[in-house]
Amino acid sequence: MMVVGYALAKAHGRNIDRYHRLLSTHLSDVERSYIETRLLAERSALHALEEADHEKELSRNS
Repeated sequence: MMVVGYALAKAHGRNIDRYHRLLSTHLSDVERSYIETRLLAERSALHALEEADHEKELSRNS
């Protein structure tokens, strides 16, 4: 993974961890819904980075 991709992956990972910690606290329904939406977005972004990295790796090995 490139340096930029690695940094982005780390940032998404930290955000995911933070959102998990927040979900374990007392939140209103609106706050919980927002955090769950953000968590899903962060997971999706991380997955997209991993997929892109995997595709690059496959094209290099072909």
